[in-house]
Amino acid sequence: MAALKVVYDPPLKNCKDCLDEFGFCHRPAPYQGPRCRTHALARRNAARRSAHQSHVEKTYNLPAGHYDKLKEFQGGRCAICKRATGKTRNLAVDHDHKHCDDCKGTTSCGKGVRGLLCNLCNQILGRVIRDNPQIALAIYEYLTDPPYQKMILVEEREQRLADLGVDVTGMRPGDLVFPSNVWDGMHYREQFPGDEFIGEVDQ
Repeated sequence: MAALKVVYDPPLKNCKDCLDEFGFCHRPAPYQGPRCRTHALARRNAARRSAHQSHVEKTYNLPAGHYDKLKEFQGGRCAICKRATGKTRNLAVDHDHKHCDDCKGTTSCGKGVRGLLCNLCNQILGRVIRDNPQIALAIYEYLTDPPYQKMILVEEREQRLADLGVDVTGMRPGDLVFPSNVWDGMHYREQFPGDEFIGEVDQ
């Protein structure tokens, strides 16, 4: 964060914003204006917000106030991780680059805007997932159903069926992991291949 510029010549002037707001000033006002530290920071932050709003409106064709409205609609946080608030760094405007010709680069027609993301989620979406829902789904499936855990499950079921004398030759690994729906006369229930043999032994 850039430091505020201190003006020492002439020193100890009254803050103009304090005088406008309160009619008096007991604070030192060494910053340009002259202003006290509180009002100098407020002025700088207001200028940054105004510059950011102008950038968003020009680059992404968002109507005035829609950035703040969208941020509030998202609960004031990144739409994906729900952690970043934009306090340290403004949330980035994410848009669909395939929406139209105007959205192919860093700008948008406005209708391709999807939401506000933190820098990390925005990078992951563009560089890792590459705006492909199938990759996002594959990541979800990988995290919720890891291949190694499925492999162990297959080996355990194969061994148990082999111990029962069931021939598992020709069975695909998926057949031993994903059950099929079996009609028992009243309703469907999930059944893995070999369950009928395991059930007879367990009874």
